[in-house]
Amino acid sequence: MKFKRTKYGIHDSDTLRLKRRLPGFSNPFIRLSNVYGPESFEHGAQKAKRQLSNLLNNGKCPISIRVEGRDKFNRALVTLRCDRMNVNKAMRSFGY
Repeated sequence: MKFKRTKYGIHDSDTLRLKRRLPGFSNPFIRLSNVYGPESFEHGAQKAKRQLSNLLNNGKCPISIRVEGRDKFNRALVTLRCDRMNVNKAMRSFGY
């Protein structure tokens, strides 16, 4: 499934909160598939969140979402694109 969204917030280094939930999901949060950023209470969490924010132009870049699956919290596991950039790959290149 593929979707486009323009209204979202950056929750942490691997999770976004959508203004509108994706069809079939009760949770408005989506998680970047195969990206493992530090939890908000861990060292480096703010830096990792800033990296994602910079990639997404501080939440202003329209995103394309490809759903890969779902996690135990009913979040969509996704591959995210901002313009033509694969955000998941970019975050992994930074070590997340």
